[in-house]
This record gives sequence, structure tokens and C-alpha cells, in this order.
Amino acid sequence: MRIFLDYIHEMYYFLLSMSDDDIDNSYINDEVCRAKLFDAMKIDFDTYGPVNKPRVLEAIEFILSSRDINGYWRAVVPHAVPLDEA
Repeated sequence: MRIFLDYIHEMYYFLLSMSDDDIDNSYINDEVCRAKLFDAMKIDFDTYGPVNKPRVLEAIEFILSSRDINGYWRAVVPHAVPLDEA
């Protein structure tokens, strides 16, 4: 089985399109900020078809079950977002 981490990265378009000020004012552990991000990600996820949706879920499962969660998240989370906040 091949894991496609790029599929998750595409769902972060919401963060990638934010201005520097917006990023500075966004804290992923804040319930309101996290809800905005997840809502935007769900909109993107809902556009995926029957092949890509399982690939995203497989990638998330792979990252969460790996012994290098931080390393794999670095591949998909925008670098402007501090990893300790993800």
C-alpha cells in the first residue's frame, strides 16, 4: 500500500492562503480557530472522490500510528504553523 501525504497537505489550503497577520492571530488549539480550520478542511475533503477520500484517511491513520508523528506532520503541516501547535 502507498501512502499519499500530499492529499492531506492540499486540505491545508485555508492556512496556506492566510496572511501573516491572520496566521499570527490564529491558534490551532483555540476551539474557534480549530473549528474554522476543520470546517474549511471538510469543504475540501467533501470535494474528493471515492478514491481520494480513503487515501486521505489512510494517510492520517499512518501518521497517527507511526513512531515519527512529528516527522510526518512536518511533511503535511505548513511550516509557518509551529509544530507544537498542531
